[in-house]
Amino acid sequence: MDRLGWAVGASFSCFGVRIGLRANTEQGLTLVRSWLPKAAKAGRAVLVNALYSYVEGGPDTRAGTRRFHLLYRDGTRLVRSLEIDEVRRAFDRDLSMTVGATASDRIFVHAGVVSFKAGAILIPGKSFSGKTTLVRALVDQGGVYYSDEYAVLDSRGRVFPWAEPLSIRSRGPLEPGRPRSAEDLGLKVGRRSLPVRMVVLTTFHDGARFRPRRVSRAAGALGMLEHTLPAQSRPKAALRAIASAVSGARVIRGPRGDAHEAARAIVRAFEPNPVS
Repeated sequence: MDRLGWAVGASFSCFGVRIGLRANTEQGLTLVRSWLPKAAKAGRAVLVNALYSYVEGGPDTRAGTRRFHLLYRDGTRLVRSLEIDEVRRAFDRDLSMTVGATASDRIFVHAGVVSFKAGAILIPGKSFSGKTTLVRALVDQGGVYYSDEYAVLDSRGRVFPWAEPLSIRSRGPLEPGRPRSAEDLGLKVGRRSLPVRMVVLTTFHDGARFRPRRVSRAAGALGMLEHTLPAQSRPKAALRAIASAVSGARVIRGPRGDAHEAARAIVRAFEPNPVS
């Protein structure tokens, strides 16, 4: 790979994880930098935990031909595609997993996060399980967007914004499913850490009415642990962060159908300071 002739490079830090970027063009580096989550800060590290290398593709000088976009992490090729959005998704997915598995003082949980009244609502779930749709519906109800993919917890159980640029997807008639940033969609994005005030354990079932029942905080902790990245590699830290997160939270469970109906029910059930 070092023979490909990298023109530019930069380094960043994200929750203590050092990330290197390099590209074969200035334009390519600028593009990849725009894909970084808001938690990433510019750095000067020479040694990094992960090095992402992007080879810019696009129209070739030969008429009617196109060059592939290529993305590598260290020596592994992540994607080879003519579609830049596919490269963006691969970068986001891999970077999230790398930071989530490597960060020493944060615990990453697959979960959507929306805040109301200075408290966070967490919706644990796998990718493509409907979190994005429900998060968007909650934002439409007046919530503040934090993430539709990861809840980032510290040891006290407070949740930090992740808000990666690829998260919420457009619902408009043009380019359905195309990744869009929250700002592009005119959504308010959270900037500070918050305590968790509600955990929603739900899965999508077509036609279901969302009639959640309250369950124990232990059930909420287990529901979160099931979707925690470092649950096996750092079990004590994961359990400590999750136990702290649910200690002041109300936990509700139930299948849902329509996201907007579910969002309205969640907002009604939400209390800034639920009692035990």
